[in-house]
Amino acid sequence: MARSPFTPSESQAALQRRLALTFHDLGLGDIINAATVNATAKGFVIGALTDQQASHLTNMLEDVAAASDANVVYVKSVRTLVSKIDVSHPLPFDFTPARVLKKNKPVRS
Repeated sequence: MARSPFTPSESQAALQRRLALTFHDLGLGDIINAATVNATAKGFVIGALTDQQASHLTNMLEDVAAASDANVVYVKSVRTLVSKIDVSHPLPFDFTPARVLKKNKPVRS
């Protein structure tokens, strides 16, 4: 008895397209394209890669991970900067407070 080929559901096919488009948006479309991303009964499979393709993919994913870490550090530093803005500072040595003069309104006769 021959087994029939697996046919992905609509949601699996949509996810397959989105996954291939994501790799394309990351600049990996020359390595992982729509033809190499396949839905199977057990999940998604990326086609066989050569050593050079695997090396390029690994380098790109490492760059994405490093950029992700940089964004987390940036957000933490912004929060620290905002908390430092609220700190009061001493006045300069030669500072004299301004005097507010109240103007008298003219008296109506």
